[in-house]
Order: sequence, then C-alpha cells, then structure tokens
Amino acid sequence: MKIRNYKLKIVIPAFVIFFLLSVANSSDAAELKVTSQFQEIGIGQQFQVDLMLDTEGEIINAIEGEIAFPKELLEIREIRDGDTIINLWVERPAIKPTDKVIFSGIIPTGFEGVLSPYYEGYGPGKIFSLIFTSKKEGEGTVDFINGKVLLHDGLGTPADIEISNFQFSISKEAPGFEFQTPKDTEAPESFVPEVSRDPNIFDGKWFLVFATQDKGSGIDHYEVLERRELKIQKLGFSKEKSLHSKFYILNPWRVAESPYLLKDQELKSYIYVKAIDKAGNERVATLSPRNLLKWYEIWWLWGIIIIGIIIIYAVWRILRKKH
Repeated sequence: MKIRNYKLKIVIPAFVIFFLLSVANSSDAAELKVTSQFQEIGIGQQFQVDLMLDTEGEIINAIEGEIAFPKELLEIREIRDGDTIINLWVERPAIKPTDKVIFSGIIPTGFEGVLSPYYEGYGPGKIFSLIFTSKKEGEGTVDFINGKVLLHDGLGTPADIEISNFQFSISKEAPGFEFQTPKDTEAPESFVPEVSRDPNIFDGKWFLVFATQDKGSGIDHYEVLERRELKIQKLGFSKEKSLHSKFYILNPWRVAESPYLLKDQELKSYIYVKAIDKAGNERVATLSPRNLLKWYEIWWLWGIIIIGIIIIYAVWRILRKKH
C-alpha cells in the first residue's frame, strides 16, 4: 500500500507538469489561418480567402509554404498581395501547377503582429489573399501545407506553428452575397533601386536590385529603361533638361525582375525603374549614372555637327560660285 501511494505521488505531479508544459508550448506556437468571411457559397460565386499569420508573441522573420485547393470545385481568379506584411518576396505567390499556390517571403525587420483596436496588443497580419470562383456543388478545404516559419533571432530557428484550414460547402441553396473589388487609384510606394555586383551573381557584372509594395491591388510587374543622357542646366532655372528626352525608341522599356543585369556595364546611363500595379497605376524611380557622360561621347551630337558642317560648306560653295 505504501508503494502504491509513493508511485501516485510521483506520477500525478509529473503528469501535471507535462500537461502544463504542453499547454505553454502550444500557446506560444505561431498560428497560420486560412480563413474566409463565408463558408456556404453558391455556384458561380466569387469569394475571398485570406492567409493570416498570428505570431502569438513570437517575432517572425520568414515564411514559406503552399496553399492547396480542390480544383474540381474552385477556380482561382486572382492572387492579391497588396496589403501583405511581407517586405521581400523570394517567390511571389503563383499557381503551380493548377491546384497549388506556392510562395516564400522575408520580413527583414521581423514581424510581431499588427496593432489593432480589435485585439489586445498585436493582431494577425495578412500574407496574401486568393479570389476564388466556385464551380459546382460539393464540400472541401483550402489547406496550408509544407509550411515553414522562421524566427527573427539571427539563426533562422524554425518556429512552432499551428495551422487552421478553411472548410467550405458549395450548394444551390447557399445564401447569395455580393463580392466587391475595391478600386485602386494610388501608385505603388516610393522606392530606391540600387546598383551592385557580386562575384556569385551574373559572373560579377553590374546588376540592379529593386522592390516596392502596393497596398491596393498589389504589384503586377516592373519595367527598366537604361538611357545615356547629357543633362544640361537651363539658364534661369534650377531644373535640368535632358538632351535625350525624345529618344525613347532607341532605348525601350523592358519588363524586368530583380536582380536585373544591366545592359550598360560602363554605368554611364540614367536608369529608370517603373513599378506597375494590377490596376495600372505607375511609380517611376530614377538613378543617376555613376560615370557621367561627356558631351563628345554622344554619337548623335557628332551627327548634328557633321551635318551642320556639310550645310555650311554647301552654302559657302553656293555663295562662292555666285561671286
């Protein structure tokens, strides 16, 4: 009898300690929620599904994973990342191949949560949103799979995560609702491109790095223009004027991704980077050349000089014959 009591004294406290530790660990785990405002959806109805990150007090540095959905029931119409907490996409959310959305991104300064009046302290932040159209009746889930979340501790330590997936049903009897797409009239945020080079990238050649965000519809794509210009000061004004302002046809805009290999490795060109969001709004950033162009390096100026000399010579010949 004494032995049994002794065992109970040991076993009960050990079980309680284990339980308390389990509860503590689970409460500290970051939570990834695949969520939507609607769970009952009509056939042919558009609706939005959000991937949210609740850090639960942790500071998060990076996240990657996949969103899987039943393609026989749902069709993706759009991926929106305009109001994301991600500062730098390593792999922007994209459909691969037909029933998964794959992504990975970094938050260099770390993310602890979004200050919100609806939460005590910090609330969850949005990774991105998916716009679906329902195809036929049925039930299914939109799942977060193969996920990894890293802590902002300088070591890339994997964080404990809990996953909450989105369950839905599609039926003819589901109550209808109006899905509205917000209008985006704002340009992407200001940004500063940087020129750099690294022996491990583009064989050590000069390249351009750029990135920005658009809190409305999200960035659609970037374009880059390199153009050699000779800037001259207009008399009586502080603004400069470019002698190459009309020569766009010789240096067309090119759709680009960062990092972008520069065409002008002599770094004598002005570099323009245009960020275009999904609503068509644009923001252009400009970089001045590291090596300023000299006037005698502009080929068309020499063409004008030569033509001018020819005209002067021709006029001189005509006037000489008349005399």
